[in-house]
Amino acid sequence: MKTRLLLLILLVYAVSNARGQSTSAQGIDALISEGFQNNIVLKQKQISFDVAMNGLENAKRMFLPTIGFNASYTDGLGGRNINLPLGDLLNPVYSQLNQLTSTQNFPQINNVETFFFPRKQYEARVRTSMTLYNTDIIHNKRIAAQQSEITATQIAIYKRELVKEIKQAYYNIQLAKEGVKIYASALELVLENERVINSLITNGKALPYQLKRTDAEKERLQALGREAKNNEENATRYLNFLLNRNLDTPIQVQAIQADWLATATSETLTSSAKQREEIKALNQVMAVNQSVLKMTKDFWIPKLSGFLDLGNQNVDLNINTKSNYYLFGLNVDMPIWSAGRNKLAIKKSELNLQNSALELKQTENALSLAAANATNSLKSAIDVYVASTKELQGAQAYYNVVNKGYKEGVNTFIELLDARNQLTQAQLQQNLNQFKVLNAQAALEREQGTYPLN
Repeated sequence: MKTRLLLLILLVYAVSNARGQSTSAQGIDALISEGFQNNIVLKQKQISFDVAMNGLENAKRMFLPTIGFNASYTDGLGGRNINLPLGDLLNPVYSQLNQLTSTQNFPQINNVETFFFPRKQYEARVRTSMTLYNTDIIHNKRIAAQQSEITATQIAIYKRELVKEIKQAYYNIQLAKEGVKIYASALELVLENERVINSLITNGKALPYQLKRTDAEKERLQALGREAKNNEENATRYLNFLLNRNLDTPIQVQAIQADWLATATSETLTSSAKQREEIKALNQVMAVNQSVLKMTKDFWIPKLSGFLDLGNQNVDLNINTKSNYYLFGLNVDMPIWSAGRNKLAIKKSELNLQNSALELKQTENALSLAAANATNSLKSAIDVYVASTKELQGAQAYYNVVNKGYKEGVNTFIELLDARNQLTQAQLQQNLNQFKVLNAQAALEREQGTYPLN
């Protein structure tokens, strides 16, 4: 029996130890790195970038020659035809020649009926074709390179948003965990007061109804504790969703650094010198529109291409040196008149360029406004947190005095309940305000674009 009990204790210890190792505390930076590796949306954007790079590589190869093989065999009879009156034209002449020469060296011939379909003709050739000069290909290569840069910038934009979401989800887990601890601590105080009340009732210094109030308070704190636990689970699932994990994977958070408030305060006093990726992307869009405009203006420039055929052509599948051939050619394509469509295309490109310039200015103003608002929000959150810290200190001191007075019979049970509720609310409020500061800090970091993506 003792051996079984010992084995059971060792098994429980081993499982507990394994769980502790599998759910060791993870820092935000490690989670962000994991998010960069596993987030599904980020993987989709990476695929879009790979597609853009594929398009760029294809555009680079448009000036390279292409080589293809083609073979055909044709045989036909009937259809359209033409009658050639060769006999009617030549037979009288041949008759006169035979009379003059007293010979039959010039026989009579029949008229000929010729069909357009070829009879038993084959052809096999290798064609090499190459674009020699084409402004559309030149501009499209430049546009493809610019579009790949836009896609890369969009990946950086989403990464910054992902950083903010991961940080805020992480802070929400910490907030909920602290809430669970606060409610558990308040419940411990209620249980301690219940013990004191039972002792006072035994000594005739308290009434039994006070136990009912204590029971009601226990139920309330337990319900609030379960709600905080549910909030923790929801925040954990959302963070796991961002990391593309199993939603129920446990997350052990690290303790908040001691200098977190000083760091948050310093960020409100500095402004990022970095350029937001959104501005960079819009500048890249303007560059694309400029390239499109240049391409439409170059519509009149001739396009030059060439080809070379090396092949064999004959009938009845006869192959010999005489049936070999080569054919070389150059093609020039130059527009002369298109009913003004090219001018309309130029006008459209100019309007698109003007619109992108206005969008760039609007975005710059909007981002400046968002950064200023985020800075003010962080300042306000810090001020509220500092005030709530002072309120917590006062609530703790007040509860200590009332609790001591209640044990000595100086304060009433109602006063004790009020003091305890004030302490719990002050703890919760300070905890909430602390994570409001951290969330505001993450929002400001997003607006300033300061988190190092590399």
